[in-house]
Amino acid sequence: MSLFLLSIMQTGCAKNPEGCVFYPDPLSDEEQNICEVADPLEPINRVIFVFNDKFYMWVLEPINENVYKKIPEPARDCIGNFFYNLFAPVRIIGAIMQGKGETAGLTTNEFVNNSLFGIAGIFRPAKFNPPDEEDLDQGLAHWGFGEGFYIVWPIFGPKTLRSSFGSIGEYFISPTKYTASNERFILQSTDSVDLWNEFSPTYKSITEGSIDEYTSLKKAYVERQRERLRE
Repeated sequence: MSLFLLSIMQTGCAKNPEGCVFYPDPLSDEEQNICEVADPLEPINRVIFVFNDKFYMWVLEPINENVYKKIPEPARDCIGNFFYNLFAPVRIIGAIMQGKGETAGLTTNEFVNNSLFGIAGIFRPAKFNPPDEEDLDQGLAHWGFGEGFYIVWPIFGPKTLRSSFGSIGEYFISPTKYTASNERFILQSTDSVDLWNEFSPTYKSITEGSIDEYTSLKKAYVERQRERLRE
């Protein structure tokens, strides 16, 4: 089964464009096509999308509006800094996988300095600007793995098969994996709310007023992932 999944990843859009389904690019002035990601699980994905949307709007959004946004902005910035620093090992390994030695070195330098002198990253005395948001999905793409098919995970949201494997690897790289269960739950829950606070305006702008919210989010996610590979 694992070999079958890897074979699918290796024949993704980037590796076999003639096998893809194409649709016109509405954002381009030129006549060109964009390769649409395969979506063989669409009926299941749509059900999970509806579940996720309710979870986001009925659980995360009230917590964000009624609790998280009541925290003073400087304190929220410190929370965001902490989690950005905490997941630096993911960015470092992602950069190494792509042969980006300079980026890996700068990110490591930032991580060490902010961990030591920024009180575990709460403050950022060292700042790598503009930061390269490297991850294992980009690393796998660099090594020739195609994106595979589109899949929507409960709570975690949209992924491709490749980025799903990347997320599994990132879970084991993340320091939160090696904390006690209670601390891990607190860290992951706080990180989820912090991410939603940052991501919710984009999510709402994509889905609100859309004729097909599922398709709009899928296209936005896939194009953003491909754009990151081109950066």
